[in-house]
Amino acid sequence: MTNEFGFIELCKQYYGYSTDAPSNFGELIGIQLLGHAMGYDAVHLIIPKAVHHNMYALLTGDSTLTRKSTTQGLGMDIYPYERCLPQETSPEQFVVELSEKNEAMQFLPEFTALIKGATRRGSYMARFVELYNDLHGCPKRYHRKLRAKKGEESEFLIEKAYLSVNSTVTPEMLMEKLTFELAVGGFLARWLLVYGEPKTKPRRRLHESALKLNESLKYQIEAIVRMNRKVEFEFTDEALKRFNEIEAEALKVEHAKPFAGRYLNYVVAIADILLVSDAIGYATEQGKSLRVWTQLVELVQYYTINTINTISREPRTQLIEEIAINPTNSTNCIMVPIEYVDRAWEIVKPCLEYANEIVKYVGLDKDVAKLRKQIKKAGKIGHSKAMVNANLNADQMKNAVKTLLQRGEIRQENEDVERTGSGKITKNVYHWIGEEA
Repeated sequence: MTNEFGFIELCKQYYGYSTDAPSNFGELIGIQLLGHAMGYDAVHLIIPKAVHHNMYALLTGDSTLTRKSTTQGLGMDIYPYERCLPQETSPEQFVVELSEKNEAMQFLPEFTALIKGATRRGSYMARFVELYNDLHGCPKRYHRKLRAKKGEESEFLIEKAYLSVNSTVTPEMLMEKLTFELAVGGFLARWLLVYGEPKTKPRRRLHESALKLNESLKYQIEAIVRMNRKVEFEFTDEALKRFNEIEAEALKVEHAKPFAGRYLNYVVAIADILLVSDAIGYATEQGKSLRVWTQLVELVQYYTINTINTISREPRTQLIEEIAINPTNSTNCIMVPIEYVDRAWEIVKPCLEYANEIVKYVGLDKDVAKLRKQIKKAGKIGHSKAMVNANLNADQMKNAVKTLLQRGEIRQENEDVERTGSGKITKNVYHWIGEEA
């Protein structure tokens, strides 16, 4: 069950009024902004380490058509400016900024620049990879020494580091510039890869509700930020059992195993965020000002206790009893029902599947990967068209076809084609079969 007045649902409506970007982009932005607003001290208690709600998200889609930059810009307009880091900065200034405001959101304009710099010897961008890796886990104390141009060192301490980053990239640039080391070595696995299909529409008048939604979303984010208190989440017994089932499923993804663990943490975080979003919607629907909800825990507990769990169809009284008798439940603990685990997995699962495709592509020879992508996309494609689309010469095409045939991923056959003025000709056609066994 989703609440039509919830923050994330309103965010999706806002994006629907404002742009023709893929709907999952607007949903992801809503999740990321609300999760970051919840702050460092909101955590989910699950072994081996409490999960925070910060997120690194990479919007991936065709250039121009998927409106990635527009999506980013609308998100920047919602989130408080004073809680955002500069879009472009040096590693040194980045650390300085975080030492001054430990809870910060960064909208990184183009991911390609980061991965290109990370693989270039001596590039300052390589230091960003280390910083992003270190800060993703929200260290309680992060100590860093920085060396100035004259050889002098300055020390900085970031207390309760809480960083979220949103960036954009086209699939072509991601696959072309990404190295296998970056793909499977832990860096890319920290980023939720959100692929969006283009759905371009003619320009239209801006719906009058867009401006009202913008103000409402800003207000709700600022209200959550002001609450700023320690809040702990836990799964109900039923939700924890379902999460363990999802974990077993995720770990079967062969090529993206380095992603599975961190993406499962995103399932945990997103489940909590979805619950908070629905709780905000419940308060709004009841006509209650968010100022009444001076504590986030009160808001969410009130919502949970006063709402029926629609997945298990438990009566409200039973749900109240389940929360009340849970031995781990305390005044500050919010119990997350099973439906939020399922909804979170619906969001994360396509990201894991896409990550699996990226790793497979990067792990292949580039020529093979390019041809594989074209044949899989088309399902059936002629030799000449495949060679042109993959931008391969005759020798490259020959070797790539041989490799894919050996892998058992394509089938080759001859097909007679009628051409005006020249009669029938025979051409090679490739059919996509499926993944390598």
